[in-house]
Amino acid sequence: MAEKILKNAYVSVGGTDLSNRVRSVTLNDLTELQDKTTMGCNTRARKAGLNDWNVSVEFLQDYAAGSVHATIKAAKGTSVALVIRPENAAAGAENPEQSGNIVIENYNPVAGAVGDLQTCTISGQADGDLSESVGA
Repeated sequence: MAEKILKNAYVSVGGTDLSNRVRSVTLNDLTELQDKTTMGCNTRARKAGLNDWNVSVEFLQDYAAGSVHATIKAAKGTSVALVIRPENAAAGAENPEQSGNIVIENYNPVAGAVGDLQTCTISGQADGDLSESVGA
């Protein structure tokens, strides 16, 4: 598989495609590690625990109805569907779709310095499993 440049990611929040406003997206797929180290060990030992995931997305802010602010403000603090693909195209082996529900815990509706494009960032935590689909 060749190296890829992320330049046209698909991001949908609560069923609203916000891809044309995304500046960056980071999806973290985690496993909590439990310490199972016992007396006499010289090195920590760990066992995989629960899976977890979280997301951070930076957008160019847009206050129009049905765009960034309206979508995120309505979803903040609730469980909302999130879909991410590396390319804004159908899911496939080279474009796997990551999806699940998140609770948006942080949203900064205004950010930037004088003369900057106005941005906003969200961060969200898992509210259930993260699924991956490569299409039909």
